[in-house]
Amino acid sequence: MSEQQRTIESLNQGRPRLKQLIIQNFRGIGNHPVTIELDKIVVLVGPNNVGKSSILRAYEVAMSEGSNEAILLQDDFPGGVVHHESLPMIELHTVVQDHAPGARWIHTDSLTQEKVVKERWTWAAPGAPKRQGFDVEKNIWAEDAVPWGAPNVANYNRPKPHRVDAFQILKYKRMSSSNC
Repeated sequence: MSEQQRTIESLNQGRPRLKQLIIQNFRGIGNHPVTIELDKIVVLVGPNNVGKSSILRAYEVAMSEGSNEAILLQDDFPGGVVHHESLPMIELHTVVQDHAPGARWIHTDSLTQEKVVKERWTWAAPGAPKRQGFDVEKNIWAEDAVPWGAPNVANYNRPKPHRVDAFQILKYKRMSSSNC
C-alpha cells in the first residue's frame, strides 16, 4: 500500500460509511426489494431502463430528508400510481465509528464486528417521508425517535452522494485529451 493510500485510509477511519441500501416500490423498482451491498466505490452499469437511476435517486432522496429533494411525487411511485399495498421504502445501513447515535440504534454485525445503524424512509402518499430507526433494544422499527434526531444532524453523519453521469466522464476525457 502506498503512502497516499495509507493517508486516505487513516483519514476515512473515523468517518461513517454506507454498508447497504435496500429499495422497494420506488420508481421502476417493484415489490421485490433490491439490495445493494456497498463498498468504497460503487459502479452501476447496465442497459437502459433497468433501475440504475432509480437506485441513485433513492439514495439522494434518503440523504435529502428535510429538503424538497426528499418529497416524492406520484411519478416516484411504481407505475406512477399510489397503491397502499406497495408503498415506496428506502432502507439505509450506515457503519459508524465515533459519532454513534447511541446504543439503542447500534447493531454490531456478528461477522465484521462493525457498528451498524439502520434507518428507513417510507411514504404513504406523495410528499415528505416518514423516517424510522431500527431500535436494537426492542428489535422493532421505532415510532417515537430516530437515530441522530433532526434530519440535518442525521445527514451530517452519513456519507454524501456523489453522482457522476456518463456524459460528465466523456466531457472530462475530452477536456483532458485537448490539454495534452
